[in-house]
Amino acid sequence: MLSEHGDDELFIDPTFMDMKRTQNAMIVTVLIGAHRPSSDKKALLAAITRLLEKDVGVSPDDVFIALVPVPNENFSFGRGIAQLADTSPKW
Repeated sequence: MLSEHGDDELFIDPTFMDMKRTQNAMIVTVLIGAHRPSSDKKALLAAITRLLEKDVGVSPDDVFIALVPVPNENFSFGRGIAQLADTSPKW
């Protein structure tokens, strides 16, 4: 989902956490299985940032990412069925 916000709607501090953000700053929200280890989360954060820089030219300082952990039983991959409610992922 993409949404654009005017200067008066959303404030992203340009120097918070020692960043040098521009007007191109963005927030990326990712739903992720709560079972995922920290190493997977760190790898995902790095990959998203790397690809945005490489493929779109977005500075890493302009990428704010929020991983939202979701219990497996709260996902449905189609048909209204909670496929992982009573089992572990097979991947």
